[in-house]
Amino acid sequence: MNKKIIWITWERQRRSLELAKALNARCYVLSEPDALQGIARYLYLIIKTAIVLVREKPGILFVQNPSIVLAAFACAFKKYFDYKLIVDRHSNFKLETLHSNSIKWKSFHFLSRYTIKNADMTIITNEYLSDIVGKLGGKGFILQDKLPEMALGEPFESDGKKHIVFISAFAEDEPLAEVIEAATFSDRNRIFHITGDCSKYGKKHLLRRLPPNIKLTGFLAEKDYQSLLMSADLLIVMTKKDHLINCGIYEAVAIGKPVIVSDTEAIKNYFKRGVIFSKYDSRSIAAAIRKGMTDNETVRENIRRLKEELFRDWEKRFGILLQIINEL
Repeated sequence: MNKKIIWITWERQRRSLELAKALNARCYVLSEPDALQGIARYLYLIIKTAIVLVREKPGILFVQNPSIVLAAFACAFKKYFDYKLIVDRHSNFKLETLHSNSIKWKSFHFLSRYTIKNADMTIITNEYLSDIVGKLGGKGFILQDKLPEMALGEPFESDGKKHIVFISAFAEDEPLAEVIEAATFSDRNRIFHITGDCSKYGKKHLLRRLPPNIKLTGFLAEKDYQSLLMSADLLIVMTKKDHLINCGIYEAVAIGKPVIVSDTEAIKNYFKRGVIFSKYDSRSIAAAIRKGMTDNETVRENIRRLKEELFRDWEKRFGILLQIINEL
């Protein structure tokens, strides 16, 4: 690479860390004091971002979207700092709010159109989103997540029970209520772990009086998180959104674990074998759990083959990306 590359993100996500590492780019994960909220938070992070740009003077800047504010700032100051800008947007389009009258979402979509038009490239995860970028006057490039390195964790000793992990961020698009209901249909010898910090979750009533076979893990350190996944007999990674691919699916494939995923076109088009597709109603999820536990060894073998295919596909796509970057 003949230009200096740096990566800036305001949120710590595995996708950014893995892609920055593959690019040999220095990655800045910028954060703010807990007390800062709203406009004060954005001003603080913008100043920190500007300091990094002044110090590093990159030839090529990658930024992660989310945050849309970070992407907009990077577009606005592109000429001033004289860098080429690539926005890794993956699936942050909020299409369900496109016709909302809310000032918040009108502002979001205004900035969305602005960043797409002014970035030198926008990286997304599927053909549907690539078409949207093209129609809005941008240049899109499809690159799914790199299969992550999951080398920190170690499996727990067996306790004779079956463990199922729902990889969750307590986001609104996750079928949390449906997974909880499916767990109530399940054998009490199966323990369900729900990951993630639920402290800011808006539907706290769902988390009251959970059955004894459902455990909330809270936020886990990376090593503990990986150990939990490695110890699981089955993983669940689901979304109600049509054009989103959850990062947890790549984690499941990377460690060769059977995983239940949403039956959407974006996911089916990339994960063509090995995963267990399900609608996101509770009975469908319960049926998928039974299938995953019954056909466990067959699913594991198909996951192994899928891992090899995805690795080759990603390396090919990444090579094309490097060629494009060199020509910017």
